[in-house]
Amino acid sequence: MTKKLFGHIVFYCWVVVFFVYYIFGNRGLLVGYTYSRDINGVETKIEQLEEEVRQINDKIDLWQRDPFYKEQVAREQLQLARPGDTIYYVAE
Repeated sequence: MTKKLFGHIVFYCWVVVFFVYYIFGNRGLLVGYTYSRDINGVETKIEQLEEEVRQINDKIDLWQRDPFYKEQVAREQLQLARPGDTIYYVAE
């Protein structure tokens, strides 16, 4: 075996090892792809939570500004009634 052939074999082995590590290593392409997919999932969750926060803030604003909203919540969720109101329950 000549030195030149041995040098080529060593070089190609290093190239193969480098590409395997580059693709499958600790900071390889597959890990990067997994991280980007995880980031997209987290960004979607953040958008959903921000929308939920907006809806809650809208309800808070409505609660602070509209006295009829307070009455509606008291009647529907707390099942309260004014004196003299007749309450009907519908069985399903």
